[in-house]
Amino acid sequence: MPESKSSPSSPESPLNSRTRPWPLLPLLLPAILLPVVAAIVVYQLDSFDAAPMPLHELSVPFEPPLLHNDRMLQEAEFLGAGKLPGPEDFAYDSRSQVIYTGTVDGWIKRVWVNDSGSDTVVEDWANTGGRPLGLALGLNQEVIVADAYKGLLNISRDGAIEVLADEAEAMKFKLTDGVDVAKDGTVYFTDASYKYNLHEFFQDIMEGRPRGRLISFDPISKRPNVLLTDLYFANGIAVSPHQDCVIFCETPMRRCRKYYIEGHKKGHVEKFIDNLPGMPDNIKYDGDGHYWIALPTGNTMFWDIAMRYPMVRKAAAMVDRWIGWIGRIKSEKNGGMLVVDINGKPVAHYRDVELTMVTSGFKLKNHLYIGSFILPYIIRIDLDQHPARHKTRICQQLGDGFAMADPRSQTVSQSQASSAGDQPRKRLWRPFITVLFTMFPLVAAMLLYQPDSFDPAPLPIHELGQAPVVVSLRNDRMLQGAELLGDGELQGPEDIAYDSTANVVYTGCHDGWIKRVRLSDSVVENFVNTHGRPLGLALGHNKEIIVADAYKGLLNISKDGEVELLTDEADGHKFKLTDGVDIADNGMIYFTDASYKYNLNEDVWDILEGKPHGRFMSFDPVTRKTDVLVSHLYFANGVAMSPNQDHAIFCETVMRRCRKYYIKGSKQGDLEKFIDDLPGFPDNIKYDGDGHYWIALPSANSVPLDIAFRYPFIRKVMAIVMKYIGRLPTEKDAGVLVVDLEGKPVAHYHDHRLSMITSGMKIGNRLYCGSVRHPHILKLDLAKENLWLSSTITMQ
Repeated sequence: MPESKSSPSSPESPLNSRTRPWPLLPLLLPAILLPVVAAIVVYQLDSFDAAPMPLHELSVPFEPPLLHNDRMLQEAEFLGAGKLPGPEDFAYDSRSQVIYTGTVDGWIKRVWVNDSGSDTVVEDWANTGGRPLGLALGLNQEVIVADAYKGLLNISRDGAIEVLADEAEAMKFKLTDGVDVAKDGTVYFTDASYKYNLHEFFQDIMEGRPRGRLISFDPISKRPNVLLTDLYFANGIAVSPHQDCVIFCETPMRRCRKYYIEGHKKGHVEKFIDNLPGMPDNIKYDGDGHYWIALPTGNTMFWDIAMRYPMVRKAAAMVDRWIGWIGRIKSEKNGGMLVVDINGKPVAHYRDVELTMVTSGFKLKNHLYIGSFILPYIIRIDLDQHPARHKTRICQQLGDGFAMADPRSQTVSQSQASSAGDQPRKRLWRPFITVLFTMFPLVAAMLLYQPDSFDPAPLPIHELGQAPVVVSLRNDRMLQGAELLGDGELQGPEDIAYDSTANVVYTGCHDGWIKRVRLSDSVVENFVNTHGRPLGLALGHNKEIIVADAYKGLLNISKDGEVELLTDEADGHKFKLTDGVDIADNGMIYFTDASYKYNLNEDVWDILEGKPHGRFMSFDPVTRKTDVLVSHLYFANGVAMSPNQDHAIFCETVMRRCRKYYIKGSKQGDLEKFIDDLPGFPDNIKYDGDGHYWIALPSANSVPLDIAFRYPFIRKVMAIVMKYIGRLPTEKDAGVLVVDLEGKPVAHYHDHRLSMITSGMKIGNRLYCGSVRHPHILKLDLAKENLWLSSTITMQ
C-alpha cells in the first residue's frame, strides 16, 4: 500500500549499506501484532452476529436491600453430596415431606431430609431421558417437569411419564426451562429459546436476540397457548399468591416481569423488578409474602460490559465455542438468592463470592434449600443461625449493590468439604490460565476494534477488469547501475518538472522547497519555498512552475520565484490534499485533489477508508474559475495531458487504475478506462513526447494488500495498528510502468528492494525517478539497462 506522502523520514536507499535503526523491530512487531491481528481476523470472519440489547428498557438502578448475608456458605450443609449431579430446581411435597429435583443424568430424584441433615436419603425416582430443569408440584401430587430436551412432562405419583407439550404454534421447544402450576391446574412455563438448545444456551444469551416464550398449558383441552414472545432467555416462573398474574424471569436482561392472567389487566405485561444484582434463573414463592429469586452469578464488570457491547459478547461466544463451558466458570461467581416482597421490592440478599450457578432456592420452615446447575449437592442454610443482617457499608459495583466479601469468612468445615467432593471454591486454575491466554488477545483486539469509529467501506472491485496485466518487457533490477542525484540534499523529491531550455529539473521536497537540479553536473539549488508540501509539478508556457501543494492548493511560481495562489477550493469544498497537475497547450490547468476529507498527514486513512473523496478539476487562468470535472474518485493522483490534447489521464491510487477524461471533441465530458489492474498502486503519470506514458508505482500489489482492499474489516485492523504502533512496512517492489497511448503495457522497470517511487520522467535516454521517501532522485541510463521478455504479471 502506498506510504503517506507526509512521511518526513528518509530511509536509506538500498544502494547505501548504512545500519537501519531498530534492528529488532521486524522481530518485535510480529510478536506483538500477530495474536491481536489473528484474533481480529478470526473474529470478523465468524458468522456469529450478536445484537444490541434494549438496555434502555431497564429503569433506575437497583436499590440494594437493607438486609444482607454475604457469607451464606459459612457453616452451610451439603445434602446428598455426590448423589445429586446438578440439582437445578425443586418441587416440594409437603404431605410426604419429600423434595423432588432434576439432575444432569435425566433422573428426577426424591430427597428426604431431617432437621440435622445427617441422614439425608436420595432415591432415583423417574428418568426423563432428557435434562429436567424446572419442576412444580401438580394438584394431585404429580410432578410437572420442564425438560430442556423433551418438553413439558407430567410424571404421575407412580413415576409414569407423559409428554404434555413439545411445541406451540408449530414451533418445537428447544429449551423448556421454568414451570409453575396455578390453583386451577393451568400450567405456565417458559421456552428459553426457539433457536438454541441447552448445550448452546450461552450462545443464545450472547447473541442477545429475544427468542424466548411464555406459554400456558390447559390440562383439560391439552393445548399449549403462547402468551408472550420475544423474551430474552425466558427462565423461571412463579404464579402469584392471588393467582392474578405470573412472574417470569429474563436472564440476560436481569429483570423479572409480571404477566396478568386474570382481572381487568389480563394479557398486560408490567415490570416486577429491574436491574437485578445478577442474572435471574428460577423464582419461587414461599407462601409467606416473598419471592426467592435465584441468581446463578452476580453482575460483574464483565457481564455489564458484555450486555452493553455486542462485540464483547461475540468474543465470549467464540471462546465458549472453542474452549467449552469450563472457560466460563470464573465469570460466574457471587451467586445467591434475592428475596423480594410481592411488589418486587428487595428485602434481603443471600450470596457468597465463592458460590456459582445457583439456579433455584426455596424456603422451608427455617431453612433455605439451594439448587445448582453444576454442583453435586443441595446446599442448606439455617436462616435462624445465619440470618441476613443490616449492612452499613455496601461496595457498589456497577450500581448493583455488591457488598465487599471477606475471603476469610468463606470457610466450610473440612469434613463437609471433603465429603462433598467438589466444593465451589475448588480452583480450576489450569483451565482458567488457558482461558486467560486464549481470551486476552481476542478481548484486547475487540476492545480496540469494535469501539473504534474508523469505518472502512467496500471498494467497487467489480469495476476493475478481469484480464491480467501483461507486460512483454521488464527490468526487475533497475537499481543495478543506477545513480543517485542530489543524495542527501533532496528530502523526498515527490515529482519532477523538466525545463529543456535550462536543462534542469524542478522537484518539490518535504521541507517545502522547490529545488532545481542541474542535469549537467547534478548541482542542487534552492529555488523557492512554498511553506507547504509541494507534490505535483508542471512547467508552464512562460517557464513558470505550476505546483499542486498538498496544504496550500494550486500555486503559480514565476521565473523570479514569486508564489501566487491560483485556487484552494471548489464547489464550496477546500482542497485538503492537492496532488497531481499538468498543463494543456491552451494554458488550462488540470489537477487533482486526492481527498476533500483527509489532509496529507492523514492520507493513509483516506486510502484505508476506501471512500471516494477525490476530485479531478480544471483551472482556467483567464477566468480564474475552478471547475470540478469528476468527483467521487478513490485517491485521485497524477495527471497527464494526451499528446493530441483531447483528453487527460488521471490515476486512482486505491483502485490501481488510470482513467481518461475527454476535454473536447464528440466525447467531451465522457469518462473511459485507460488501464486497469495495474501491478502496483499508481502515483504520478508523465507523457514522454514519444508515444508513451510513464506511470510511477510506489509499491507493487501483493496478496495481503489485495485481500485488504477487498475486505473492509482488514483495512480497519491495519488502521488501528497504524494508529497505535505506526506504519507497517508494506511498500516494496516499486518502479515505473510504461504504457502506450492506448494504455497497453510496454515495459516494466522495478526492483524488489525499491519502495515509494512516486514519479518517473524519461529525458533523452535516461529515466529520472522521484520518491516521496528517499533523499535523492534515481537516475537510470535506459540505453545501458537491458529489458527482458517476461511472463504474464497478474495482480488480481
